[in-house]
Amino acid sequence: EDGIDLATITLSDEQAADLVGEDGIQTQLYQPTPSLWPPQSARAGETVGLGGFPGEWRQIRPQTREIFSHYYGIGATPVTSVSERQFGCRFEREHWICMSRKDELPDLKTLGGLSGGPVFAERPLRRELVGIISDFKETYDIMFLQHAHWIQKDGSIRADRLWD
Repeated sequence: EDGIDLATITLSDEQAADLVGEDGIQTQLYQPTPSLWPPQSARAGETVGLGGFPGEWRQIRPQTREIFSHYYGIGATPVTSVSERQFGCRFEREHWICMSRKDELPDLKTLGGLSGGPVFAERPLRRELVGIISDFKETYDIMFLQHAHWIQKDGSIRADRLWD
C-alpha cells in the first residue's frame, strides 16, 4: 500500500446547511482560512486533538435504518512520529482518563472506526486542521494520521508523492 489513505467530498450549500441544522449537539463545519492553506505539517512533540465515531459504539435504528454513532474525542495527545507521508500518535492506555455523559456506553476497547476523523493542532491565535485519521494499530496502540497538507485548496489530493 503505497498511496495516501485519504479522500475528500464536496458538500453543496444545502447539504452543509442540513448538517448544521440537525437536532442535538450543535454542528460546526470547519472552514480553513484560504491564505493559510495548506497548513504546516504536524510536528513531533506537538499536541493535537482528534475525534470520530468508534465502530463498536454504532447502532442501527430499526424503524428508520439510520446509523447512530456516539462521538469519541481525545482532547490532547502528543505527536510521536512524523514522516513526509504521515504522522503518528502512540497512546499509553495506563494514562487514559475516560469520561462519558452516557452510562450505558460500553468501555472503548478499540479505536477502530475513527478513520476520516479530523486532527487539530493549537496554533498561535487559531485551531488548525493538520491531519485526518487513517489507521489504528491496536497491537502497538498507535494511530496513523494523514497530513492535511495533502489536500489542496480545491479539495483535490496532491499527486507529488516521492515514494510512489
